[in-house]
Amino acid sequence: MPVIHRLIVTALMLLCGSSPAVAIEHTTIKSHASGTFSTGWTHLVDTSQGVLYYNSATGAAAVGRFNESGSFSTLKTMELSKGWTSIVSLPDGILFYNSQTGAGLIGRLDATGTLSSVKQLDLSKGWTTIVHTPGGIAYYNAKTGAGALGRIHY
Repeated sequence: MPVIHRLIVTALMLLCGSSPAVAIEHTTIKSHASGTFSTGWTHLVDTSQGVLYYNSATGAAAVGRFNESGSFSTLKTMELSKGWTSIVSLPDGILFYNSQTGAGLIGRLDATGTLSSVKQLDLSKGWTTIVHTPGGIAYYNAKTGAGALGRIHY
């Protein structure tokens, strides 16, 4: 193992509270051949009801689930609005955000993969990265270095 790789792995283990003696490994459960999934997905978001696939250029979306053996089944395909630049899974829904307009939408998926709109939001424009954290939703603009922390009130 190259020295720099060992240093990075050791640093990550120390940051995560793991002992350097603990091995970090990845195991592929199942590979899916080219063409198994549609092309052009720009977002894959893990939700409580399955994985949401979304294409921001076309608005095409699908929801599906992987089973324990790695096989995938599609629950539903749908057309959503085009242009969502960030999609974030939240404890009570999914945040869709458009950095050009500041438009936001909270949606919820049911057990069949059907998406329902819960609340429209008017957020600041320009956020390039959005993540859910235990303290709220963190917003970041990579071009300006600006950031914010917010909460959704249903």
